[in-house]
Formats: sequence, structure tokens, C-alpha cells
Amino acid sequence: MKKSIFYFLLLVFVFSCSKETFEINNLSGGKIIALGHSGMGASSSFPMNSFESINNALLLGAAGCEIDIQMTQDSILVLYHSPDLQDRTNMEGVIHSKNWEEIQKASYIGAPFLKYAIVTLNDLFAQIPNLQDYTFAFDCKLYPKDSLHTDYYHTFANAIKTSIQKFGMQNNVYIESQDTRFLDILQEKRPNSPLLIYTSDFDTGLEIALKHEYEGITIASKNISKEQTQKAHANNILISIWNIHSNEDNEEAIRKNPDIIQSDNLKHLLDLLD
Repeated sequence: MKKSIFYFLLLVFVFSCSKETFEINNLSGGKIIALGHSGMGASSSFPMNSFESINNALLLGAAGCEIDIQMTQDSILVLYHSPDLQDRTNMEGVIHSKNWEEIQKASYIGAPFLKYAIVTLNDLFAQIPNLQDYTFAFDCKLYPKDSLHTDYYHTFANAIKTSIQKFGMQNNVYIESQDTRFLDILQEKRPNSPLLIYTSDFDTGLEIALKHEYEGITIASKNISKEQTQKAHANNILISIWNIHSNEDNEEAIRKNPDIIQSDNLKHLLDLLD
């Protein structure tokens, strides 16, 4: 009796530990690009978009990272997510109203973030060995939209193009934005990087991508189905999905056959795709 129970428990253990085999059909030949969300993700001990968070994601084996990009008053691209510096640092104000010399004095607040600083895009790229082995998705944050003018969009687009060309990353960067005006300006400047419309509604996103001839759509995983991904692929539109935190989120995301997954639970995602 004891032996039977032992073998039963052994079988339960073996099957519970077995890895699901995924049959992936996408525009990348069945390969999903696994990106860390702003580095190691929202629950990491490193602040999102910090060099330390991004570097650890790359060391873990990620194909690259999604990063949030903003531009200072003196046209320096920096990695930061929130609209206001006071949301995450010991400084106040919006980034596009300050010069980099001022912003670089800021520190992330709240333990254990006190020793971590905001990093520029160029400094990030300069510190990564074998940079061209990695892929990055730039989520371009245009804060606040209502006060921005066309000159700002052009300057932002020129700064992105210059950085991409400086580091030879033309084939390694996806550029995301919710603003078609900004994406169209980038399209005119031809940075040779795929442009993705960032949307909360799949049908709207697909319509915009086809109309503007963008390469893809960025969308939260909960807002897209496997069938919708298939529809996008039938139109040669790639899909990048985010808002993925748990093991179950990773598994569900893979089953939708996207081309890119931006995960906050990176290690588990890499284990699934290994």
C-alpha cells in the first residue's frame, strides 16, 4: 500500500513539473522575442528603467528589454516612465522642462532604490557589451501631450535616429508610441526601425497600423486573443504584448503566438521558451 502511494505521488510530481510544449506560429518563424519589461520588471528590487535592472535582465538571458524613453529640454534621451519626476525620485517636475545636468542629480526614492540614478539612452548603450546581440523596444513617452508642438516631435525623432545610428542598432530597435503624429515623423525620417502603434483596442490598432503602414501593434495581453493575433499576422502585422506578471500570464501570452513578449516575470518566461 505504501509503495502504491509512493508511485502515485511520484507520478503526480513528474507530471506537475513537466514543461508545456508550445507550438508557436508567428511572423518570426516560431520564435518569440522575450524582453524584460523596463528591465527586470515592476516587482524587481531594481528600479524600472535603471541600468542595473536592464543589465540584470540581459545577464539572465533576455533577448533584450522594453524601455521607456523621454527627452530633456536640451534634447537628451533618458529612461524614465512616469509623467513627473516626483513619482519615483527625489526631484519634482517633468523631464522635458529640465536639462540633463539637473536631472542626473536625481535619485530613485524608497528602499532599496537610494543608490540608483536615471540613465541616458546613450550611456545605457555604451555600457552594454556586445550591444548588437540584443533587441530593445522604445516606449516613447510624450508628456504632456497637450503642450507639445511639432518641433518637439521632430527633435525627439532626430534624437532617436541619431542614437540608433551611432550604436549601429538600426536592426535591433522597435519604436512604440500611442501618437500617430510622432510615428509618422519617424517614418519620414526613416530610422530603419520597425514602428509599432501602442493601443488598448486591437481593431483600432490594426486599422491604424494598416493605414499608416506601421510594422506592428503593442497591446496589453488581456486586450488581444489568439485569433486576433492570427488576424494581425495574416495582414503581416507583428504583435508585441505586455502587462504580464504571473506564471499563468506568461503561459497565456505564449499561447497567443505573439512576436514579442514584454514580461515582468522574466525568468519564468525564459524557462518556458528554453
